[in-house]
Amino acid sequence: MSSAKRVLITGTSSGIGKELLKRYSTLDTQLIAIDKIPDPELVKICPSAIFRKVDVSNELEVDNLIDYLVDLNIVPDVYIFNAAIHEIDNDVFINYNLLREVLEVDLMSTLKFLSRLMPILNKPATFVFCSSGVIIFPNPANIGYFLGKLGVTRVFDLFAHRYAKYGFRFKSVILGPIASDMLYKSLAPNGFFRCIRDLTTGSPEAAADKIVAFIDRPSRHMYYRSVSAIVLWLARIIQAILPTSFKVYTARSK
Repeated sequence: MSSAKRVLITGTSSGIGKELLKRYSTLDTQLIAIDKIPDPELVKICPSAIFRKVDVSNELEVDNLIDYLVDLNIVPDVYIFNAAIHEIDNDVFINYNLLREVLEVDLMSTLKFLSRLMPILNKPATFVFCSSGVIIFPNPANIGYFLGKLGVTRVFDLFAHRYAKYGFRFKSVILGPIASDMLYKSLAPNGFFRCIRDLTTGSPEAAADKIVAFIDRPSRHMYYRSVSAIVLWLARIIQAILPTSFKVYTARSK
């Protein structure tokens, strides 16, 4: 059981963020739920949580949120950065505008939070990033998602050492395929690899339970469903030696 007293979670309207909120609502925890479009169902399930409508890609809205929490002296102990969008920004060729939109949410929003929070926190804090197996086996159709997940994961690795003296902990959750809307709206791999993906797909509920337990542990990385990590590494190796005509992901013709 997590010992955290105040937890802020971004991206709570669906998937893992939603399940994390529900899981923490059963514990002795004050919750701050952040989403662009809050889920009315969750307001009923978690009546004691503070729900804030925030577009994390909007710097002013993030500033206003932090000012609001500071003014009320509601400063969380744990920050779980889960908000992400997963758009096909490289269908045939790169869609720059969409790529930039994805990076604003998946990469820059987390760095924005950190840039505002870290200078004003006067107590230990834990920052948790919900990363992805795409950092092991990228999908070339989702360039922004790959760059965002890889970039923040690597930044957290660096920050874990640099800011330990301030009492800040940086932890990353590397998730295999999770049965969520995001997964099934994405471009799927071909044939055999799609079967493998489906066989290794975990549930948001189980992932949320693991993440809550992981936050109190000293380790910096958590791989949800280690079998998925093994499969992703094997797929990466196989992909490297396959002839071009048998690549797992191919660009769709116009």
